[in-house]
Amino acid sequence: MRHPLRYIFYYITLTILVSSCNDDVFISPMEITSDHDEISSGQSTVIRTNIYDVTEVWADFMLKTTDAAGNAHYKYLLSTDISSSTAEVENKAFSATMSFDRNKGRLNLAVDRNYYSDTIIANITFTSSISTLSKAIRIIPSSYLVPGPISYYTDTYVMTQTTSVKHGTTYINNMDKPWVITIVDETSIPALYRFSPLDQELNDALDRAEFEVPAVISTDQGVEVTDIPIKYTTSNTQLPEIGLPAEKYTLTLQPHESKTVKLWVEYECYEIPYSLQCTDSAEGTIIDIDGKYILQHPVSYQITIESTPDE
Repeated sequence: MRHPLRYIFYYITLTILVSSCNDDVFISPMEITSDHDEISSGQSTVIRTNIYDVTEVWADFMLKTTDAAGNAHYKYLLSTDISSSTAEVENKAFSATMSFDRNKGRLNLAVDRNYYSDTIIANITFTSSISTLSKAIRIIPSSYLVPGPISYYTDTYVMTQTTSVKHGTTYINNMDKPWVITIVDETSIPALYRFSPLDQELNDALDRAEFEVPAVISTDQGVEVTDIPIKYTTSNTQLPEIGLPAEKYTLTLQPHESKTVKLWVEYECYEIPYSLQCTDSAEGTIIDIDGKYILQHPVSYQITIESTPDE
């Protein structure tokens, strides 16, 4: 037999080449792991990946809330590129520090401050020339802002006037008899209010439990703080016991008649600066949430009735 050693060499070489194509033997799957999947303020975690040619590292932070029906909703908070080895992200309610060791494939995420009362999802993404891997870290609430007394600066308010359509409704009577509709009842057209915080991040971090503060109303001399308790809210809400007296107004629609009714209300709109004093539940630090209290006080109204185009 000629050249037996050569044939043995060819056989060994071929075996190595075939085996090197087997991923289970020589090529480890790309993966991403973490020491802790859940951390809170003052804690940290290390995220590791075996991607050898990372070109970009990105972190996105989302606030996860759940509605009454149990559905999850996500609100964007912050994002940053960590490819340059270090990065900091922060707003008034949250801050975190990150560092990335490219040689070891290690990213350290440390939460320095977190006032949010809901879970934050930190999504860390590693990108290479051939793949992208992501890891989600849950940052759970640890401290929160406890609301305290509110101060209104009634000597620096601003007042404007505006007219808006309070109600606009088309009524169609498909019956064979007249239909009597009450457009305005015998009580009043209510005043409206809402709070407009300057630091929305801090406002979002307030304890979810509802709390009340004193109402501010308009008077002949301007505005004044009352003992009327109202809910602290950023949505337009009726101010109890305050409004424009109105006379009952009804509309009678004849059979198969339709009308569009609009109630036009003129409001005096007041913007009153306020400061809500809050306390860090963990450290006792005092933090103020500043903003404007928006009061819409009705001063007059008008009802218009129009026939629908197809009548």
